[in-house]
Amino acid sequence: MLYHKHISERLFRRFQEKNPVSNAVAEYNLKAVQRLYWFSICISGFIGAFIILSYYLPLYLFDSFFKGYVLNLTLFGTELKVFWVKELDNIMLTLLELYVLGVLNIYVINKLAWLLGFPSKNTAGFKLHSENLLLISLEKKQKKELELGLNPFMGMSKFSLYFYLLIVRFKAMLSNVLLKLFLQRFGSRFLLKVFIDLAAMPIYAFWNGFAAAKLFNRARYYMLSTELTELVAHSAEETNNPVVAKELKGLLNYIVVLKRDFSEINYFFSTRLLEDINHQEHVTNELSTDILDELSSLDKATVDLITLIFATGIILDGNISRRERLKLNELATTLKDNQNILNRVDDYLKAYKKGRGVQFLKTEGFV
Repeated sequence: MLYHKHISERLFRRFQEKNPVSNAVAEYNLKAVQRLYWFSICISGFIGAFIILSYYLPLYLFDSFFKGYVLNLTLFGTELKVFWVKELDNIMLTLLELYVLGVLNIYVINKLAWLLGFPSKNTAGFKLHSENLLLISLEKKQKKELELGLNPFMGMSKFSLYFYLLIVRFKAMLSNVLLKLFLQRFGSRFLLKVFIDLAAMPIYAFWNGFAAAKLFNRARYYMLSTELTELVAHSAEETNNPVVAKELKGLLNYIVVLKRDFSEINYFFSTRLLEDINHQEHVTNELSTDILDELSSLDKATVDLITLIFATGIILDGNISRRERLKLNELATTLKDNQNILNRVDDYLKAYKKGRGVQFLKTEGFV
């Protein structure tokens, strides 16, 4: 939106000019991150509720004014009445909400980066990370995994994909319509119409808060994932395992398919591994999971490296879905190795969320 990019770049420079945080995962910083998280959710929810109130309340207080400006149109032989002042008010309030939420998100993401001391000016990836932070703060999605031959939606039909994306994008609108229909059907005899319309307030507050939480976690886990990704990539490079090199792209593709989404985390993780491992340059249109199916027939060092890559790719977004957990449990059962990281994946995830994923791998001897 207008000026959002400029605001984000300016805030990024402003926070970067401050004294760097000496310990990005100190207990104090983690508490500050949690406070910022709830601040983002509460303010986003309040904005959503306030905009709904600002729209409907004047409609009922000044009903004659909003109905006094009518534009009569004929469309395909059908006469339509457009209350253009009402619609203009709706559009202006929607644009205002989007703008204010955008500025709030930009501020929160850049402050989060400062609290976590990210990105470090001394690292070679400073420019890439600053660009990704800009994309995240502007709520822009990227599809760079496709450039690597990885497709999160592989195996889905076009109908399934469109339906999935439709539900994701219109959850707030659909839930609002369903609730209003319910109230009109069962409660209209007892409730005034104004309260039925204002019932949208908690719905939009909830979805605004949900969107803020999702964006916050997208940024937080991207920042936390980079250090862990570097460690795993370096460990895989030192091992230089030919089996992993052969099946690496199939393994990475399987991870992103389980995630069913494009993300900066998936892209950076995949890029670093493909850069450091001398993988075979071949891309097929079919999903290769041979390396997972044949784990029990491989030597322990190879199995440990493959499962480390797989478990890390799964937890980097801070969440393990039901489908992912089923696969993790299936592999752990097949291996029957209590010392394998698949049996410690919940501890791994818990440590990672606290910014201690690297320490966990080193302390437990997985790298």
